[in-house]
Amino acid sequence: MLPRISITWMLAACGGDAASDKGGQGDDSAAPDEIIETGGFALAAAVVGPDGAPSPESGLCAAAVDLSGAAWGNPSPAILAEAPVSDDGDVLLEIASVPSGATLGIGILIEACGEEAVMPTLSPIPATAWAWAGPGDTVLGLQAFVYSLADVAALQGELAASGFGGDLATEGFLAGTLVNEQGLALNDCWVRGPAGTASWYDQGEATWVANEGTQDEGGGRYVVPSPPFGSYLGRGAARDFPPFLGAGFPGYAERVDYAPID
Repeated sequence: MLPRISITWMLAACGGDAASDKGGQGDDSAAPDEIIETGGFALAAAVVGPDGAPSPESGLCAAAVDLSGAAWGNPSPAILAEAPVSDDGDVLLEIASVPSGATLGIGILIEACGEEAVMPTLSPIPATAWAWAGPGDTVLGLQAFVYSLADVAALQGELAASGFGGDLATEGFLAGTLVNEQGLALNDCWVRGPAGTASWYDQGEATWVANEGTQDEGGGRYVVPSPPFGSYLGRGAARDFPPFLGAGFPGYAERVDYAPID
């Protein structure tokens, strides 16, 4: 099996620590005038569930996708390469061409090959993880997350019980964790989206609150329902952190984990 190393968006640490210490910019008004093509490399990823453990789901298909269409209103990402997920939960995506002038870059999409059993789930890949790759190269150690329909229903139930009135499956959502170098949850951190986007934070015991920050009891988890395209800032302890530019495709889950810069 392929090595399982998590590639996350790297942001500065925030907030009070639990236990022991527990992006890009772009123009959203028009497509780039000039697209520079690169490619000839492959992405090797392990498919995992929301908790980072190997996904128990079978019959999955993967695609390398260009996320830039979100900037000008496309309802779904553009496909760059496709491949089935192996019985071991690994996938190799061979990309012939990447429009490297794209605003948002690339990601891995996991969805059901046939009968719907999972929510289409996007895992953006930071440019630093693949920009070096050229013909014949393979980017190793990636994780591609997938949310089953049961995962989404459970998350929907917890949020609804906490006062959320929307529908995650229809609207789509951005989700992830804010953790330290050891993978322990960070307290009192936030993910702020454009135009006052509402972010929900797991407080533990299936309880979520809007806009009040992460807690270690909730694993540092956050959810942004119906995320609009735009910048998402990690914040905490009176500090601002580098932004992540989110796609926000309706009907898709998008997974972004925030971890400290070394």
